[in-house]
Amino acid sequence: MSRNQPPGSLGAIYDLLYEEIKPGDSIGVDAAVAKVREAEHAVGNAEHAVERLVDRGYLYKVDGHLHITEHRDGSTDSESER
Repeated sequence: MSRNQPPGSLGAIYDLLYEEIKPGDSIGVDAAVAKVREAEHAVGNAEHAVERLVDRGYLYKVDGHLHITEHRDGSTDSESER
């Protein structure tokens, strides 16, 4: 079963990062924030939005990199957790 998409503008940010992070891959936190800033044109909200996605369990952090918690095909990146 696929994870629900976050509501509102957080969902759009999740979709943006979902397209960047392929199964088994990750993106650096700073790179993710920069992508969100570029797409949303909102400097102050980008870092907060990424942190909210982590806090709500849509993304997780390992050693400064973000991973998708559950991909839309139902797969997880548990092999990335070391």
